[in-house]
Amino acid sequence: MSSLEPPSEVYYRQFDQIDGDFLSFGSQHPENVAFKKELARKAKSKSFNLTFLRKVVILRDETIDTKKATPHELFSYLGLGDIESGTGNIIGYRELPASNIFSKSCVFYKGDIVFGRLRPYLNKVHLVKVDKAIGSTELYVVITDRNRIDPEFLVRYLLSDLTLTQTKWILTGSSYPRLAKDDFLDISVIVPNIESGVQEKIVKEVSKLENEAMVSFDKAAILTKDAYELVPQNLSINVPAKTDYDFYAVPIDQLRDRLDFNFNNKEYRELSKEISKSPFAVKFGEILDEKKGLTNGVEIRKFVEEGSPYLRVSDVIHNKLNLEEVARVDAKLSDLTKNIKLEYDNLVISRSGTLGIVLLVDEKFPVDELILSSHLIRVVLKDSIDGRRIDPRFVLYFLRSNVGQMQFNQVSSGSSVPEVSQSLLSDMKIIIPDNKVQSNMVSRVDAKVNETSKHEALAEQKWAESKRKFVDLLLNQDSVPIGEDYE
Repeated sequence: MSSLEPPSEVYYRQFDQIDGDFLSFGSQHPENVAFKKELARKAKSKSFNLTFLRKVVILRDETIDTKKATPHELFSYLGLGDIESGTGNIIGYRELPASNIFSKSCVFYKGDIVFGRLRPYLNKVHLVKVDKAIGSTELYVVITDRNRIDPEFLVRYLLSDLTLTQTKWILTGSSYPRLAKDDFLDISVIVPNIESGVQEKIVKEVSKLENEAMVSFDKAAILTKDAYELVPQNLSINVPAKTDYDFYAVPIDQLRDRLDFNFNNKEYRELSKEISKSPFAVKFGEILDEKKGLTNGVEIRKFVEEGSPYLRVSDVIHNKLNLEEVARVDAKLSDLTKNIKLEYDNLVISRSGTLGIVLLVDEKFPVDELILSSHLIRVVLKDSIDGRRIDPRFVLYFLRSNVGQMQFNQVSSGSSVPEVSQSLLSDMKIIIPDNKVQSNMVSRVDAKVNETSKHEALAEQKWAESKRKFVDLLLNQDSVPIGEDYE
């Protein structure tokens, strides 16, 4: 080898060999170049058109500044954390007041496709089904040219390894890798002629596996709900049926501190009596640590690219912590005047907006740096009460059950943005039975919750099969060097 030749582990390309305008390391990597060439060859062999994404979509650049809206105005909001990785499904839109949305948001409409530009390897793509909503600016919003490509086909293409393999080479940024707009629009897309019906047939076949996956997901959701309802069942609490009265009368001796209609609802008063029948019923405030007890988080509105993670209500979805899109603030936990440092076995409860969220602090929480927003409350429990140990997991399950959730609804105030005060939270009722009963119930709920993992695993398997089938059907099951290790 001459002294001018690079070592074998270094690659190089001549200027006349460079594809397009990319001079970055990743875009010119031999594996990426080889993949693009093979993709073109496959498309040609099937008489399919290979084009750039920009040729079949228009980027929607519409945004809204919610700061200019009234604070209590509600918006249907979709964040990256609301989109499931790799499926195209969403956990759900959240109805958020303008005061809870701290930055500009993108706007999208029914039929648009949203694509997560932050950490695109998380594979967050969704075909919008609602008439109108807003979302994180970490989403690209595109309108498809329906004369050339079916949105149902395109969303699956963007979810497939045909896209993931391309994007892994062209991300920018280390801590927060993103896909630049031009790079996104230059993704290569294989487009069968829409009049041939190939796109429609592929979608139809892949949908069969997707539907099987959704059946398993639905079973998992039902099992989770049933798990929490074991708590009132085993405590012999007869949960009152939901009522819908236009008015009702309450004896003066039964009125508490509030006179509003909701607080004195018949079902809530009956529930309070049911809980009080237990000799182990106490107020929630009685099981709180006398010094630390309840502590609201802090309000910080200036976000930065890198800094301490700032946990908001929007970072908790279906009682699960989601730090994929967590905001960062230029503050350190140790520098705050208020002590809100989390410790294992603390609880975190939402006090504003979406009420009834309850989390148990475990190893998933970066406790040494995580800062709670002002819409969350840190809860520190006592070790015991009247000689009975207080199991934090039992308290967690009690509050997540319909008995706990009904009480959150009762003590809330405000119409547009429901809130709960520390005093009313402390007045909620809870049953702390003896240690053996707590332990038994926690074990039973845990077992039920763990059952859901089997259905979730089956659903994930079906989704993976559907994505592989999409590629196989599109390329007629011939091999394409699709990278597995794109994370």
